[in-house]
Amino acid sequence: MRHSEAQCIAADAKRPRKRANQFNRVSGRGGKGLRGLRERNGDSYAQMRVSGRQARLRLEHAQTVPQAVEPMQVLKRQKRDGTLKVPRWKTPHTNPDGAQGGTENPSAVRN
Repeated sequence: MRHSEAQCIAADAKRPRKRANQFNRVSGRGGKGLRGLRERNGDSYAQMRVSGRQARLRLEHAQTVPQAVEPMQVLKRQKRDGTLKVPRWKTPHTNPDGAQGGTENPSAVRN
């Protein structure tokens, strides 16, 4: 294969398409991916490991890539300082007697 043929093959290679409902990498000006920046359904997310857990934190009010980079840098600074806490999933409500949510008397429920 000649050098010119290899260039044509490389130019014809397609970039991976953006998939709906999945976290996709965000490319910067040079076409390279920005480390830790993801996009899903039009919203920007910062992906980083915080206290041993991988987290994707939504970047509010970020419509463009430069607007998303600034809050991501703030999150990184908070992570370095140790003030960044990952929001956790809510645990189901439990009653004092150990039953989870719903009515107080389960035998009162009829079908």
